[in-house]
Amino acid sequence: MKIIIFLISFLIIATTAFGAYAFISEEAFVMKELENGLILEIDPVTEDIIGIEVTNKFLINTFELEESQINLSILHTIREEIGYGTKTYHRFRESELLDVIEPTLETEALNSRYALLVDAQNGRVLVDKKSTQKMYPASMTKIMTAIVAIELLEASEELNALVHLETEMFHYLYHQRASMAGFMPEERVPAIDLLYGIMLPSGGESTLAIARKVAGSEEAFVEKMNQKARELGLTQTNFTNPTGLHHPEHYTTLEEMVIILKYALTNEMFREIFTASTHTASTNLTMTSTLFRHLPRTTVKNGEILGGRTGFTPEAGRCLISLAVINGREYILATGGAENTPENQIQHLLDALYIYDQL
Repeated sequence: MKIIIFLISFLIIATTAFGAYAFISEEAFVMKELENGLILEIDPVTEDIIGIEVTNKFLINTFELEESQINLSILHTIREEIGYGTKTYHRFRESELLDVIEPTLETEALNSRYALLVDAQNGRVLVDKKSTQKMYPASMTKIMTAIVAIELLEASEELNALVHLETEMFHYLYHQRASMAGFMPEERVPAIDLLYGIMLPSGGESTLAIARKVAGSEEAFVEKMNQKARELGLTQTNFTNPTGLHHPEHYTTLEEMVIILKYALTNEMFREIFTASTHTASTNLTMTSTLFRHLPRTTVKNGEILGGRTGFTPEAGRCLISLAVINGREYILATGGAENTPENQIQHLLDALYIYDQL
């Protein structure tokens, strides 16, 4: 008995002290870990994956993996063969682990009718709940509004040009009960401040003022939005206004909203605005992101939420499209159709935390 206890103690100490080694097969084959890398144990005859290990964090044998969890097409394109005796290994950088193993995420507790989670680095879909069904985007629309406006303003070098906020449009927005950034009628505000007003507090006055500035009219600006949608290959998206106010012909899908955001994030100015939590305009108006104002926490289990655009109309429900970085990788999550109840008006935000915490 003492010998057995001694052997068990020795194995525990050895495993702790020499974590670079792990027993991975039923034959107790010892696999040496490569620095900052992942090794697959491959059967040299069948090429079946026997085991996977990454930087001493965890170990997975194939009999513990569901077949759908292993993305073989990516595995075979990025693997690097390494010979150890009669066995063949395939080494990956640690950051590529999620390209090989599909995480299994729970979605049963989602409040939203629609949901789509995408790995922003490789486009892989990790959660898909009715992402191709037509839905109303509400203020998620302003993702397209902002990127179209930024591109036009950058092209004309007018990011700092003063924009007149006409009194007339305030009456319309008040009547529609649209969200406002806080600018005043007849103010002249730099375009860059209005862009923050569009993205952070979802300001209707910022949106209409920018649309009129860059295109001459709201209608002309909407045509530019739909033109950009066509350029991006979107076939299930149509805009009737730049604010996201409800209209039966103003619709998209979460799949196409994610495409819009991925495109927009390639623009440095858009990314800077989208990931800001607050901004103080030249008029001394301080604007706060509606996402960060209501989100219970910005940190998630292995990372943080960088930015997002919320939305709500009675027809669209509570919506959110957001960007997070988790374990060094960026993810985009879009949700829509969450119920809006007096008891809980942040179900879309709770859905984001629920999904991101699983990565």
